[in-house]
Amino acid sequence: MILLQIELDFYRITMIGTALGFILGLIPLVLGLIKKERKYAMFGFLGSLIGGALLGIFLSIPVTAIFTWLILRKPQSENLSTAETSTKICPQCHTQYGNDVTFCLQDGTVLQDSNFVSSISDEVEEETIVLPANAVAPTQASFDKSEKS
Repeated sequence: MILLQIELDFYRITMIGTALGFILGLIPLVLGLIKKERKYAMFGFLGSLIGGALLGIFLSIPVTAIFTWLILRKPQSENLSTAETSTKICPQCHTQYGNDVTFCLQDGTVLQDSNFVSSISDEVEEETIVLPANAVAPTQASFDKSEKS
C-alpha cells in the first residue's frame, strides 16, 4: 500500500513538473518563432518540457532562461564586420577570392581587400598614353630578339 502511494506521488510530481516545463517552454517557443530563431525555439521548448519532467522547476527555469537569452541576443549576422564579409581581389589579374585566401592562386600576388581596391580606383583617374604616330607596339618577336643578343 505504501509502495503504491509513493509510486502515485512520483507520477503526480512528474506530471506537475512536465506541465510547468510545458508552460515555461512556451516562452522560448513563442519568442523564437517571432524572432525567426526556430532552432532555439524548438530546443528551448523541448528542453524545458524534458527538464520539467526530470527535475521540475529546478531544471526547466534555467533552460527557459538560457534559450530566451539565446533568442533575444543580437543576431550574429549583425555582429559581422565589413572585413569579414568582404572579398579580396588580386591587383594584377583582378580575380576575386574569399576572405580566407592571402595570395592569388594564378600569379602569387598578395591579395588586397576589395573595399580598399575599389576606394583607390575611385580616386585614381585613368591615364591615357598618347604615342607618336610612327610608334610601333612591341611584339613577342622583338622581345625574343633582344634576349638572344
